[in-house]
Amino acid sequence: LHLKAWDTYNNSSDASINFVVGEPADIFEIYSVRTIPNPFANLPKIILDHNRSGTNMSIINHLFDARGQLLLSYNQKIVNAENNIELKLGPADWTNNIGLGVYSLRTVVTTSNGETKTITTRMVHTN
Repeated sequence: LHLKAWDTYNNSSDASINFVVGEPADIFEIYSVRTIPNPFANLPKIILDHNRSGTNMSIINHLFDARGQLLLSYNQKIVNAENNIELKLGPADWTNNIGLGVYSLRTVVTTSNGETKTITTRMVHTN
C-alpha cells in the first residue's frame, strides 16, 4: 500500500506499508503478555496468549528498568504449549533485587518451526 498526501502549502509526503494476507492460523501471533496483578508487590503471574497450541516453544524474558538497562534475562522451554502459558520471570526472589518503579518486559518467543515473535509490555513494582 502506498499513500501520498499534501498539506495546505502543497508540501507532499508519502509512505508505504507492506503486509501479508493469509489465513489467521498460518501466521504465528502473540495476542498479549499480561502481568497479573499489575502493579505488583510480590511475584506476578506473566500470562502469554498465542495461536500455536501444541507447539514446543523457547521463551526468553528480558526485564529492563526505565533507563533501558537490562536487569534480568530468563529462558524457558515449553513443551506442547497451550494457548495461554503462565511464565516464570526468574528465580523466586527476583522481586527482592529490584526497586519500586516502572519496568519493561520484552518477551521473545520462538516456535519449534523457527517462527519468532517479540512483544513488550510494562510492569509497575509497588509496595
